Amino acid sequence: MGRTRQTEIKESLSTLDSYKQKALNYKASKKLDLLLLISTDTYGTLEEIATHLSISIATLHRWLYKYRAVGINQYLSPEIRDRNSKLITPDIHRALADRLHDPEKSFNGFKDAQDWLKQEFGLDIEYQWLWKYMTTKLEAKLKVPRKTNVHKDEEASADFFKTTVSAEGH
Repeated sequence: MGRTRQTEIKESLSTLDSYKQKALNYKASKKLDLLLLISTDTYGTLEEIATHLSISIATLHRWLYKYRAVGINQYLSPEIRDRNSKLITPDIHRALADRLHDPEKSFNGFKDAQDWLKQEFGLDIEYQWLWKYMTTKLEAKLKVPRKTNVHKDEEASADFFKTTVSAEGH
C-alpha cells in the first residue's frame, strides 16, 4: 500500500484545464497532469500517479513541494539554469570578450579560440562546449568566409557578372 495524497490543489479543474491548453512545453504539461490527477481523485496513492505519468516518485514529490512552496505560476515556469562555468574563470571570460571585440586580433573561428585558450591558459576545452559558451555567454558569431577555388579564372567571373548585369537591363 502506498502513501495517501496530502496535497490540496487550490485551483479548480477548469482553471487547470485552461493552463493545460496554454502549456508551453512537455514538462509543464506533465506537471499539470499531476495536479489534475490529484484533483480528480482518479488514483488512490502517489505511487499510482507516478506510475501513470511515467515519472519517479522522487520527481513527483519534488514537483509537489515546489507547487506548495511557490504557487502555480512559478511551478509551471521553465527553470533557468544560469550557472557560472567551472572551467572559464572571470579572468578568462574577460580575456575572451576582449579578444572577440578587438578588430585587429579577433578569432578566425571557434577552433582558433579553442587553440588560443589552450596556448594562453592551458585549457583544453571541447569544441562544442566552447561554441555553446561563446554563443550564449558572449553572444559571439564567428563566421569564417569559405575559401574560393584556387584555380578560379578571375576573367571568367568578371565576364559572367557583365553578362548577368546586361541581361537584367533588357
